[in-house]
Amino acid sequence: MEISKKMKEAKKGWIEEHYNNIDKRLFQEALRMAKITLKTLTKTSQLKASVIADA
Repeated sequence: MEISKKMKEAKKGWIEEHYNNIDKRLFQEALRMAKITLKTLTKTSQLKASVIADA
């Protein structure tokens, strides 16, 4: 019974570790996407002007 209990604890620890890693990556990706979106929305873009020289 002691082995079974230790195995369950090890499994629980493994699951929590992987869950935390996934959660951390998802948060980082969401933050990155938010920064990109904010940059895109606040960017002042200037259209390229075509210049035709007078002949």
